[in-house]
Amino acid sequence: ENLGAVELYSTGRRLHARTPCTRHTMSELSAYEQERARNIRANHRTLEALGLGSPVPSAPQLAKRRRTDSAAERRLPQRQSVRLAAASSDAAAPPPTERLSDIPPWEADVFRACEAAAPAGRHVFDQSRRHQHLSVSASGRAVATTGVAGYGAALVHKSARAGAPPDVRWAVRPIRLGVGGFAVGVVPRSMRPPFKSLGKNAASLGAYLASGAFADAEHGERPFGPAYGEGDLVEVLLRPAVGGGRASRTDIVYLLNGEEVGVAVAGVSAAPGSLACAVQPYMGGVALLESGGRVG
Repeated sequence: ENLGAVELYSTGRRLHARTPCTRHTMSELSAYEQERARNIRANHRTLEALGLGSPVPSAPQLAKRRRTDSAAERRLPQRQSVRLAAASSDAAAPPPTERLSDIPPWEADVFRACEAAAPAGRHVFDQSRRHQHLSVSASGRAVATTGVAGYGAALVHKSARAGAPPDVRWAVRPIRLGVGGFAVGVVPRSMRPPFKSLGKNAASLGAYLASGAFADAEHGERPFGPAYGEGDLVEVLLRPAVGGGRASRTDIVYLLNGEEVGVAVAGVSAAPGSLACAVQPYMGGVALLESGGRVG
């Protein structure tokens, strides 16, 4: 079977096909490459079922390159300042703000519907602190996974109100569960890319999963609370730890539909203003930020 080793990659909203310079048969590929090719095809079928995919040729044809000795068609090496090149590579540009015209129709419809159905709170997702396979709505209140990676996460932006107290409570409503689940977690506001895998990333303080488990890098998954689904309201509360003493220690508490689930992480040595809520919708998932309940 001529596979052509088709590789899918994403620019954030569309899938593309990348083909190598040579074609191989399955028998010529290593076991790893064969498994990788099968995974790519399975991911593509899943995305097509969700309406996120685009047609990919089953056997890509590579255009033959014509040799030419014409000096006019040769490109001479271009000189470039090493200093300027290094400076430009260090300054990574943040992801562009999404507009409804930039995102798939199904996603735009979901964003409109869920935002119209719930009052706006003071929180929005941070456009510059999200995985590249996630799209944020124009208002910043909703986020969706539109790329092939289901492990991407988005951080909630720090409140922009002048003189506002530190953020200590966030409310997230799963509008659409992704393939693999959904996760609401807490991370240091200073977290650096990649923004992903809230239940496995050592930089994360862990996440409450849709299955009801709590997961972090140190302990893995453990039973925590009830499972939740589409339409439920998951809240995160940062509460001063009991007996914390002089040191600033915080308990990470979760609530589900207004009822306290419990303390997921106790005695975190961090001030509330240094922590942020993060959401991982998984492949095809959609999340909405709401106002939530009162702090107390």
